[in-house]
Amino acid sequence: MQIKSLFLIIFTMIVLYTLAIPTTEAEDNVKEHEKWLKEYWRYALNISNDETVEQGNLCLINNPTNTSFPIMLLDPFEVGYKTQTCILPSDRELLIPAYTGECDTGSELGSDASSEEILQCALGADAGYLDFTLTLDGKRIVDIKDVSVGDNPTHPNFFEVQTGKLFEVNLPEDSEWIDIYPLGAGTYQAQAHGFFAKLDKLAPGNHTLGYTQTVSGTRGLGTQGGWSGGANKVLYDITIK
Repeated sequence: MQIKSLFLIIFTMIVLYTLAIPTTEAEDNVKEHEKWLKEYWRYALNISNDETVEQGNLCLINNPTNTSFPIMLLDPFEVGYKTQTCILPSDRELLIPAYTGECDTGSELGSDASSEEILQCALGADAGYLDFTLTLDGKRIVDIKDVSVGDNPTHPNFFEVQTGKLFEVNLPEDSEWIDIYPLGAGTYQAQAHGFFAKLDKLAPGNHTLGYTQTVSGTRGLGTQGGWSGGANKVLYDITIK
């Protein structure tokens, strides 16, 4: 009887340990993805008017100084239909913002806004239904349809993430976003949300990477109307060295 009880205890401990492993890995992924989300928005708010694609920048990327972070490509919603030509290193993953929103205390919310109010604003910025495709060298890697905030899609190359706590962003005087900030340049407390696609390190050589984004439905805080126009699309001609 004692042997049977001991067996049951050991078996239970093994099962509980096994079940805990995926949870730990999932939590680690969320933490890592949240770091990337924060890095993306700190970068995006620092893009100057002179650096934009509209001003002829043929390779607008964020190459974080932290080399454990992926290289971050263009948000299709911000650019419409654009082609980029880049030379990139072979030792970095690629992160593509499929649809992402940020709110902070420098906006119309004001400096007295709570963390929850700022988060709800960021979630509202990503309201609606997202269709997103990603192709690499003619092969479709991601094909997501009608995903919305809170769906948390399970796809090896696509994920949803939001910040858990306020984080700090800096808005410089020459930011391309400066016109929508009533408080002007400064350091503010932010929350963010996003859907992102991720690619592993690419083999050396030439690659063609393309992605499209279509959002339907209301945008939430920004407007009560639906999105207009066709799909936004970005095409990258990439040389990996």
